[in-house]
Amino acid sequence: MNSPLTENIRHHTTEHKLIALIQQGDTDAFAKLYDKYAPMLNGVILKIVNDKKVAEGVLQKSFMRFWMEMNAFDPSKESLLIWMLSITRNLAFAASSEKDKTGEIQSPGNSVNTPNPAITPGKTGTVVDSAIPVQCTAIDLVYFKGYSLARAAHELNISVAVLKTRIRMELKNHGGVTSNG
Repeated sequence: MNSPLTENIRHHTTEHKLIALIQQGDTDAFAKLYDKYAPMLNGVILKIVNDKKVAEGVLQKSFMRFWMEMNAFDPSKESLLIWMLSITRNLAFAASSEKDKTGEIQSPGNSVNTPNPAITPGKTGTVVDSAIPVQCTAIDLVYFKGYSLARAAHELNISVAVLKTRIRMELKNHGGVTSNG
C-alpha cells in the first residue's frame, strides 16, 4: 500500500516528465495533459462565464496558450496546475468582461470568429487579429498573439534585435526574469 507521500512524489515525477515531453514538442504528451486537466479547467471557466459555448472557446484558447508558452514554464517556480489555472482564469475573466461591455459574452482575442483573421506562421497555426492596436507591445505580439519574431518586428517597424531588447525590457518592467538569448 502506497503512502500519500509516495503518491505525491510519483505524481510530481510523472508531471515533470510530461512537461519535459511537451517542451520538446510531443503532441501525444500534450493530449494527455488535455485529458487530465480539461474537465476541471472547463468547470472553472463555466463558473466565470456561465455560458457553455463561450467556455469551450476559452478552454481551447487556454490550451493553445499552454502549448505556446510551455517552454517558458518552470516547474521549480510554480505548480503546473496553478500556472494553468492562472492563464485560464485570466482568459475567462477577459471573456466575461466583454459581456459587460457588449451585453454578450464573446471569446477573448485570437478567436476564429474575428473578422478578417490571418493565420499566424509557425507550428501552432493560431488565428489572430489582422489589425494591431497602437498600444500593442512586443510581448503582446510574440507571446499572446503568437507572432514570429520576424513578423512582430515587421509589424512594429523595428529590427529583430531591437524587438528582442524590447521584450527583455518589458519582461524586466513586469517583474519577469530574463536570460541573455
